[in-house]
Amino acid sequence: MILSVTGLTKNAYMRDPGDRGWTNLGGGMVGAPAVAHVNGLTHIIAQSRTGYLVHRTQNTGYHPITTSGRCRNPSAAAAGTRVTIACIGMNRHGYTLTFDGTQEQPALQPLRDIGGGLDSIEVMHADNDPVFAVTGGWYTAREGGQTWRANTYVKDETQSSSWQRLSLPCDGPLASTLSASHWFSSCQTGSAMSVLVMDANKTPEVFTVPGRAAGKIGIAPVGDGSKAVLAVQGLDGYIRYRHVTMNGSVQSHWTQLSGAAKGGVAAAPASDLG
Repeated sequence: MILSVTGLTKNAYMRDPGDRGWTNLGGGMVGAPAVAHVNGLTHIIAQSRTGYLVHRTQNTGYHPITTSGRCRNPSAAAAGTRVTIACIGMNRHGYTLTFDGTQEQPALQPLRDIGGGLDSIEVMHADNDPVFAVTGGWYTAREGGQTWRANTYVKDETQSSSWQRLSLPCDGPLASTLSASHWFSSCQTGSAMSVLVMDANKTPEVFTVPGRAAGKIGIAPVGDGSKAVLAVQGLDGYIRYRHVTMNGSVQSHWTQLSGAAKGGVAAAPASDLG
């Protein structure tokens, strides 16, 4: 598992849990940079102070990743040797591109529009195809005679060109990830964190864990994919994590890491936090 944040100095940082501390990647960034890991290369995609997306690995400096305009709140996910990026344009539309994750400086390419009215976006992969989970307009969800307000959607472009309702209410950004066997999503709902876990039979379990997150939330599968690590930036700026499964939270507490951040945290699978 690799985490990425923007520090109080506005530099980007990343951390493998095997490291003693954070690696300073420089920059001057806005919000939490996205992170993806392919064949020993850790890809960082960040929004610069001018609003454009930039990219680097642990071995290179920052360079442009797209020929398109400004885009915020980047997300990234790897499948095989490919990395897919998603972000939100100034018009609130979602945008995406895919590049070769074995290249330290991928070729410039345009972003593709995938639809609008979004507040947050997360990309993941199902059978090597990108799936997008977002927050947007509110609607009334119904199930088992109960109704509630929700604002989350998902789009798998191999299945449908339309956004499908996820029926999870979120007061902040939605974090989502897929393993070979499970779907994990989490967001802030009121004074607690909502967590949705779904197995291959599409049986959803929704539960809450205590805590308040500031900004982007990171979530990534670990081990055999039946559990994930949920990482958040607390209101005090410090990054904390805990494991979650279909049966709820594995731990009764959050584990705190050193150093404060701003804008939240992103996560990518690489190694288990243990």
